[in-house]
Amino acid sequence: MTIRSALKSDVARMLEIYRPAILDSAISFETEVPSLLEFENRWKEYSWLVFEIDGSVAGYAYAQ
Repeated sequence: MTIRSALKSDVARMLEIYRPAILDSAISFETEVPSLLEFENRWKEYSWLVFEIDGSVAGYAYAQ
């Protein structure tokens, strides 16, 4: 298990993880899944960490 800074190459996987929170729960106030470009722009604006298990991104966090 590893925690590291998120890379641009992680953004698509982070969006996959986020998608069910938008579509299948009330956890997020968002009602539409952002585009990959929008999520990349968010990645550029904030500090992101990813949690890896066996080399695969399993979770993420960010802060303003």
